[in-house]
Amino acid sequence: MKKTLLSKTPKPYRLLSIVLAICILPLASLPATAAEFEDALLDIQHRWAEANYRMDGKQQKKAFEALAEDARRFAEANPGRAEALVWQGIVASTYAGVKGPFGAMSLAREARDALNAAEKIDPGVLDGSVYTSLGTLYYKVPGGIVGFGDRDMARD
Repeated sequence: MKKTLLSKTPKPYRLLSIVLAICILPLASLPATAAEFEDALLDIQHRWAEANYRMDGKQQKKAFEALAEDARRFAEANPGRAEALVWQGIVASTYAGVKGPFGAMSLAREARDALNAAEKIDPGVLDGSVYTSLGTLYYKVPGGIVGFGDRDMARD
């Protein structure tokens, strides 16, 4: 058996090395500074505007599909940051509208859940964007058995 640097290390230190690697590796995807967080958030906002206002058809769907995945990862990498959750919700709800009736409800639920989570963290985040987005979502999503839409909640 070939000896590696790790196998030559005493057993307690090997275990410590493995535990540290497991704990530190997930942090590698987190923005290290506030400026990096802001840059990543701005990138999502710009990509949303580009896909929403300058694209249509299949190109728009593909752009929103990729953006929705990136927004999910961004929110997961920044727990406790309401701004990331709001933009996850905005992207998911817009993608639901672009995608059409097939598959849109799961995106609408994702948007609602992200926006509700953002509201719990900071109700006034992004100048009340969470309420504007939730109101639009409750207004546009069908109610009853099909969905969770509710015109009264949208007005509130």
